[in-house]
Amino acid sequence: MEKFKQFFKVGFISKSGNMYLYQVISQNDICIIKKHFEQYPLQSTKFIYFKLWCKVLDMIQNKEHLNSEGFYKF
Repeated sequence: MEKFKQFFKVGFISKSGNMYLYQVISQNDICIIKKHFEQYPLQSTKFIYFKLWCKVLDMIQNKEHLNSEGFYKF
């Protein structure tokens, strides 16, 4: 996880019990990761989940999640 953090230059690592978490919170930082995987696409079904994640991210950036129609879209 430290390599991810060094590569993307965003996020932080925390520990919860016996599990480590790599978290990115800022929308700007999330866009850095999104751009990387758009340039270097994921393989297999991970690509499908990435595309869904991108749709949700776009909805959040457009504030569509703040109304009932956008909130229940998926």
